[in-house]
Amino acid sequence: MMSQWSKRELLETIRPRYLKAQKSGKALILDEFVAAAGYHRKYAIQVLKHGWKGRGLRKKGRRPQYQGEVVTVLTQIWEICGQICSKPAQTLPARDSGCTGTSSGAVSLGGGQIPAAAHEPLHD
Repeated sequence: MMSQWSKRELLETIRPRYLKAQKSGKALILDEFVAAAGYHRKYAIQVLKHGWKGRGLRKKGRRPQYQGEVVTVLTQIWEICGQICSKPAQTLPARDSGCTGTSSGAVSLGGGQIPAAAHEPLHD
């Protein structure tokens, strides 16, 4: 069993020869590479044609849409409104959820207001 590093080194040495070879020569080189590396034949063809593509370290999932101060403000709104999720929030009017909306779109929280747009600064 070869290590991953050894397989990459083998690929780097065989790949230029594979790309220059004719069809009959490619079959022999492919057989040799499959036997040495232990790859399936179709995967070996793909790697020899296009090279090894490292995926790198990438975080799965969506990127966060909001960051920093906006997250804290949105968390405060969510907690004041009773930590409701989107489906109940769509069915309940604003007055039943504990939050009251104003004509400007801001949410009134007793002493102050939280702006409708999350990027607007807070005013006391």
